Amino acid sequence: MNEIIAFLRKKDYRITVQRKAILESLVTCGQFFSAQQVFDNVKRTYQDISFDTIYRNLNLFSAFGLLQQIHLPKGDGSVFEITEEPHPHLICLRCGKIQCVDNTLVDLTVINEALWPGFTICRYSLEFYGYCSECRDAQRLSEERKETNVCI
Repeated sequence: MNEIIAFLRKKDYRITVQRKAILESLVTCGQFFSAQQVFDNVKRTYQDISFDTIYRNLNLFSAFGLLQQIHLPKGDGSVFEITEEPHPHLICLRCGKIQCVDNTLVDLTVINEALWPGFTICRYSLEFYGYCSECRDAQRLSEERKETNVCI
């Protein structure tokens, strides 16, 4: 957290009591967290903080690459992850489980040259949506049960 505070100060952002409380909350939120979770955590200590303040700060931290925003399927919003390097994610459409993907599997040089030669990628967000093995197996089992219960 001290590195983030130093980084923000270097960018001429004030470290307000609210901003510090948000940063402290991030440490306790777990690997993936929503703006609502951060809001609920901070609200316990600072009742007058607004959801908008939380969201603006999370977006600021994301813009600086301190957090990675992960977009959820079906209009469920997004979650954030504290990370030093952006990386892709696998997201299950059924249970919502998120799995990090090693970013060495994504060759940005090849992608960059294929899509827009001369363009410099500064950061990226890449999500793959599908079904985890547990949900895929559960879906298959459910379909098999439907087939065996067909009335003739």
